Amino acid sequence: MVAETVFPKLSKDVLVRELGPDERLVQHQTQRTQLALSASEALAVSAMDGTTSLEDLEALLFEERGGLAYRDLAILLFRLWDRGLLANGDEIRAALFPHHEERTFDQAVAWRRLRSIFGFSLMGASLARLLTGTLTLGAQIVLAVVVLGSLIAGSTPWPDNLFQLNGDWISGIVSAYVSLVGLLSIRGLIRMAILAGAGSGVRQMGLRVTAGIPYIDVDDRDAYHLSPSLQLRFALAGLLGPMSLAGLLVLSGIAGAVPWAAQLCALAVLLAFVDLCPFFPTNGSLLLEHLAGLPKQRFRVRTFILRELVRGLVSPALRGEAGMRFSLVATAWFVWFFAAIRVMTEVTLDQMTALQHMVVVTSDHVDSQFMAVICGLLLAYLVALMVLMVGAMAVVSIDLLGQVFRPRRADAPSAQRGAAALPDEEREKLVDTVRTLALAEALPSETLVDMMSGVDELQFEQGAWIVRAGQADVQFFWILSGRVDLLRPQPEGGHVLVASLGAGESLGVEALTGDALEHDARAAENCVLLSLGGDFLAQALGGEGEATEPIRALVSRASFLGGLPEFSALGPAGRLDLAGRVMERDVEPGVAVVQEGGQSDSMYLIRSGKVRVTREDNGQEVVLAELGPGDTFGEMGLLYKRPRSATVSSIESSSLVEVPRDVLEDLLRRSFHVGLALESLAAAREAQA
Repeated sequence: MVAETVFPKLSKDVLVRELGPDERLVQHQTQRTQLALSASEALAVSAMDGTTSLEDLEALLFEERGGLAYRDLAILLFRLWDRGLLANGDEIRAALFPHHEERTFDQAVAWRRLRSIFGFSLMGASLARLLTGTLTLGAQIVLAVVVLGSLIAGSTPWPDNLFQLNGDWISGIVSAYVSLVGLLSIRGLIRMAILAGAGSGVRQMGLRVTAGIPYIDVDDRDAYHLSPSLQLRFALAGLLGPMSLAGLLVLSGIAGAVPWAAQLCALAVLLAFVDLCPFFPTNGSLLLEHLAGLPKQRFRVRTFILRELVRGLVSPALRGEAGMRFSLVATAWFVWFFAAIRVMTEVTLDQMTALQHMVVVTSDHVDSQFMAVICGLLLAYLVALMVLMVGAMAVVSIDLLGQVFRPRRADAPSAQRGAAALPDEEREKLVDTVRTLALAEALPSETLVDMMSGVDELQFEQGAWIVRAGQADVQFFWILSGRVDLLRPQPEGGHVLVASLGAGESLGVEALTGDALEHDARAAENCVLLSLGGDFLAQALGGEGEATEPIRALVSRASFLGGLPEFSALGPAGRLDLAGRVMERDVEPGVAVVQEGGQSDSMYLIRSGKVRVTREDNGQEVVLAELGPGDTFGEMGLLYKRPRSATVSSIESSSLVEVPRDVLEDLLRRSFHVGLALESLAAAREAQA
């Protein structure tokens, strides 16, 4: 059984307008968001009425364009969701792009659409390359070091009060405010220029308001579509931009002689410190995630800290390698957190004390009451910021403590009875029922009867956790009634739906293969299951006789399929079904498995051995690649419905799994996710050819 598909549905407030013969405009009448579409995209969008599945929508685009459209459909649905044009947007997000939690149209940013005030000619690839060049970034790092060294050495004095200039509060407050607006806007202009020159970047900017400070900026989520190297340079340029300006003031001598310049240098350092916080989607978090090798998604680190950090310390096996990488970034956040407490104490509290004194001293003098009002307002502002910071820290602390008292564990069944304790008549009925279930139908009668002595009948209420990933007691389950959702835990917390299983299907294939339990299972509705312990099942199937050999071979193939990312969306039951429909093929060295120009009738998965991919070029044989265990070949001809584009020959004795055309086509009709994975693989290989 593959993951249940979803049925995209447009919002009832959406209208589709015709702009021309080949262009349409989708508009939301209340949210005032819109999206321009091609004619083929508009055809798919018009079919999004809540009754057409992802697979059917892809088939519709396929017919219109004459080619695969899994990736195009996924991108189209993301664009529709991002602008709030889908009625079931949350369901689509959870199925296709679960890590995106914030949409453009409802982000907490006051965007005023300003076309690039410099014009497109200056915001191009040349400027982007200059800003992200190694020489430019190196110079910025040097300037940042100059600022820090100057402040530490005392040649640039750290202001006694950040909101005073020569003892004057009014000029100091105005100067600090203007400096913050300028520093943040310079950073935004640098980020905007890099995105605009990247080819797919946004060539417009907006006015962002943070903590009452307006500044020019771009939506940094666009950076997640850049290459990893450019993401790193984007983050460095944004982080170092304000510090570079301060460095120029230090080198020119202005910072050591003019109070407002020293104030600007101090504020630039504080901004850089804030921008290093990995709890929020800052430039610092982008750098840390890049160095830790984490996928670039907003809020994943924060989600991990709030949901999994403490729980993962107790059960590290649940998180794996990705979880350990999240832990590295979370450790950096704790270091930043304690440093932030020190900064908040040394800077903010000192300013508040001085302001409170100023309010008390000036409030009794008529000629100074205006000054008292200004200082009072600033004091209230700082107090509000302090309350927000303390509140945020309290929320984090509560969530961390909550993880201790909310362990990840399976729920006890609401009712349980052993098959061995049933009357003979009921036990015979149960055996007959089990014989009709998946996998059990292939078992010999003697083996099945032996297994039944260890079976328990379990009842779970809706929402109950049946099994949890990482638990030591692995069991095999048959579903007699109800539905069970199979969920893949995310290392930062939350789940991705893998499959929705119904009566007659099974879960817990790991009990057969001996693999670690990788999925959670939750009752989607009240259900009844048969449970068989892994040890008991292995003992029943562990004999060397011919009777159980087909089952062992089937389970072995399913376990192999489970290690291939292209088939991860099928879930264990779906892979068992696929394992029963594919064929195994042993190939001797030097045998051509597929021939260039031949008919594409199968794709192949390499279980063991190696193969070489070659192509004829002007009478010469050109080696394109060598593939090994876990790799696939032959998918391009099947997906694009064309002859073989290369010859694939075995280098050594190899074991292959052959997936016939009809099996693959049926699989693609049932699983959008498998089609998306295979199309992405085929497109990458075609680009490399």
